[in-house]
Amino acid sequence: MIKIYKYPVIFAVEDNETDEGDFPVYIRIPDLVDAGFSFASSAGHTEDDILAIARDCMKMSIEDGLRRDLQAPVASKLREIDLKKHLSRYDEELIDLKSIAVEWIKAEV
Repeated sequence: MIKIYKYPVIFAVEDNETDEGDFPVYIRIPDLVDAGFSFASSAGHTEDDILAIARDCMKMSIEDGLRRDLQAPVASKLREIDLKKHLSRYDEELIDLKSIAVEWIKAEV
């Protein structure tokens, strides 16, 4: 039976343009990261890529977690997402961000 999971996903767009003219996008699924699921962050280079990558990342993470007998977490409300915690790598690497968005993404598992 296929189940639909829906979680908030952080999209952090870096301010450094690539040679191809894209802006790298960091993708993170806080609820899955916090619950111990793997593969809950990734990156892409175009707007079309990042939505597909976010769905694939979520699906792989959920499938892996369920195989390891983890319980799928309850989805957080958008305003409950701790951006500072989940974007701390940018503080460590001194990378400038162009924009940050948190949006709902669905994946079928």
